[in-house]
Amino acid sequence: MRVVSGLVRAARQSPGASARAPAPERPTVSGRMKRVVQAAVMMATLTCAAGIVSPPSASAQPAPAADVNGDGRVTVDDLESSVIQIQAAMSAGRVTSEGLTRAYLGRIKKYDDAPRLGPLGPPNAVLTLNRHAIAEARALDRARAAHPDRSPLYGVPVLLKDNIGTRDMPTTAGCRCLRDNRPGDDSVVVQRLRRAGAVILGKTNLDEFAVNTLGASSLGGLTLNAYSPGQSSGGSSGGSAVSVALAFSTLAFGTDTGGSVRTPSSWNSVVGVRPSTGVVSRTGVIPLALSQDTVGPIARNVSDAAIALAVIAGRDPADQATSAATKVALAQPVPHALKGAVIGVASNLNGDDPATRAIMDDSIRTLRRAGAIVRTVAVTPPRFESGSSFEIRPEIDAYLAGQAGPSARGKTLAELVNSGQSLLALDPRTPARLGVTDAQYRTQLVAHQRRIGSYRTHLTRLMDSAGLDAIVYPTTPGPPTGLAGDNVYIAPLSGMPAVTVPAGYRYGSGREVSGATGIEFLGRRFADSDLLSLAADFDRLHHARVRPVP
Repeated sequence: MRVVSGLVRAARQSPGASARAPAPERPTVSGRMKRVVQAAVMMATLTCAAGIVSPPSASAQPAPAADVNGDGRVTVDDLESSVIQIQAAMSAGRVTSEGLTRAYLGRIKKYDDAPRLGPLGPPNAVLTLNRHAIAEARALDRARAAHPDRSPLYGVPVLLKDNIGTRDMPTTAGCRCLRDNRPGDDSVVVQRLRRAGAVILGKTNLDEFAVNTLGASSLGGLTLNAYSPGQSSGGSSGGSAVSVALAFSTLAFGTDTGGSVRTPSSWNSVVGVRPSTGVVSRTGVIPLALSQDTVGPIARNVSDAAIALAVIAGRDPADQATSAATKVALAQPVPHALKGAVIGVASNLNGDDPATRAIMDDSIRTLRRAGAIVRTVAVTPPRFESGSSFEIRPEIDAYLAGQAGPSARGKTLAELVNSGQSLLALDPRTPARLGVTDAQYRTQLVAHQRRIGSYRTHLTRLMDSAGLDAIVYPTTPGPPTGLAGDNVYIAPLSGMPAVTVPAGYRYGSGREVSGATGIEFLGRRFADSDLLSLAADFDRLHHARVRPVP
């Protein structure tokens, strides 16, 4: 908390400052790290402004229809509509993809591109916008009648974390050192989204190279929490989570290596899905640790997230980890899935925070009200470190050699770090990570994958012995300080799927929201669809999310 408070003070003292620096992946804040954070704030203050790409004008002509709910006007209620509601409105002729795209772009321009919005500035969630989004949406409207079997995402505007490769926009990982990186092709995830007819609005800010949990990059600056700007937005997919929370798009996508989809989703009161490792291709995504990396959707409800996951999931011959993806049958969530389901409550993971404990108690009452059988279990978090400590250097080097665009400034991670344009240069962990040799990487990777398999076996046996359909615990068992805790590592270090769902809020002295907390559902490997059904039923009944201001 001291680190975050220091960052807020630094932001207030430096006009236009909007960046935080890397924080440790595990909660130990040293004096040295505090100095690193403060130095990063200064660096981002000097550099972030040049990285922002202004959105295209949303007022060049009268906006076509975006009145999803049919009340005769376009408000944030329309922009928070579900995918199913949007498709129904499009079929009824009240809404066009172009109209919805213009409405989202207008909201981004009003709130995210504003010079100042509150004492700390705008939320700073969107890094780059697709200048062709309106034209692409218009083309989809014209072709709509020719696609009677269209995807539920047809014409739906989405945002992407800026480590997910796109051929028509830079893919930067938030680093000024990659601001000119234009891959020759879309990532497999983006190819699937485009084939489904989704409109790519643009790219969101992230912790640089997806390393940390504060939402800061040298290119994009600091992303502010949607509910409490003085608190952390979370990371590394903070821009995506904040964008969904503030209705900048219908959906967004992030990546999750150690908690990077679920941490910011929890702290910004949205749904975040980490699928089983291997369900979604990583080809064309800037890696952090391929033993754990996955792309996952972020949404305002579980059903939308399930629709999005079904679109991007599937086998990719270029990504060996997806060879078993055909085992996963993804479908829309089954109604009333919690009735008769056996849910293990890992109360030992609640932590000491009174607000978190109260939120979890309320959530358990909802589970029981839904007809679930609740059993208390003890879950031991993983006792080994994330693979990012030894995987980041060789795997980013491989990306730069094989998937980056020809204009990428640097052929190795070391060159990027030493360019003077990366926040990683200020992270005290970076020298050790750059020092990992190829031989050490191969040896450690084998051992790490063995540990992941052993931990998954341990959790599966626990679920089998208690007859569990899922295990629940707080995603982040404390306030949004930038330190997520150990719970978020359970899923990535087992390869099992996890979904965080808004569960409740903590409040300040004036009853203002001072932080959000999600409940995480953990399921069996490749039982993603079953897990989403349980989470969707909880979301329907608990319905904790309230809209942030603005």
